[in-house]
Amino acid sequence: MLQESLEAILNQSFGDFELLIVDNFSSDGTQEYVKNLDDKRIRYFRNNNHGCISINRNFGLSKTNGKYICFCDDDDIWIDNKLEKQIEFFMKNPTVDFCCTNSQYFSGKDNLHSPTFSEGYLSTNNLMWRNSIATSSVIVKREVFSNLNYFDESGKYYPFDDYEFWLRISIGYKIYLMKSVLIRYRVSGLNYSPQKFRGTKLKLKILISFYGADVNKLWLTFCVGARILQLTYLRFFRVESD
Repeated sequence: MLQESLEAILNQSFGDFELLIVDNFSSDGTQEYVKNLDDKRIRYFRNNNHGCISINRNFGLSKTNGKYICFCDDDDIWIDNKLEKQIEFFMKNPTVDFCCTNSQYFSGKDNLHSPTFSEGYLSTNNLMWRNSIATSSVIVKREVFSNLNYFDESGKYYPFDDYEFWLRISIGYKIYLMKSVLIRYRVSGLNYSPQKFRGTKLKLKILISFYGADVNKLWLTFCVGARILQLTYLRFFRVESD
């Protein structure tokens, strides 16, 4: 999967970037594979994240030099013009701080049904109702990370610490969702119940943590209520039937 992801990045139609690979001391031959790649844009690091991906995201951020930051999980695949389209968007819309896109879900060789989100700006209220941001699709201005103290490394939101960070960004920055499908998002068994049950509980915890933030509390109450209903459904219907 890593080979597919790296090939898609290195073959982008927009080529002016640095590619940082942060390896959690894997034992699957990743280090040997990456060292054999003949591309000066690649910078390879090994860092122990102690089970929290945010630690290695932040580690990679500390090593970057670029104006814009992107991510690609090692099981996702960028479409070949992803960077080109998003950089063009930033050039035309300099006040936007964060750009994300739609995704094509897939498993093996098969494309799956994918949610299609409408193009436009995403507010805090939008994201409280539904997380429509795929981490592998984003491009963010570098200064946003340092201004907001990066991803949370405590582990209390894992594996939705990216969602918690998007909510923080949405309070003071402009987030724009492009309708274009510019990544392929790999779906595995981890996306289904009972993992969905645990995930809904974590998202509920994140929403509740935002009661003290500068957001519409009435809307937040409605979103929390909807999450509780979803949690109840997963607990008593979906999980037991799977």
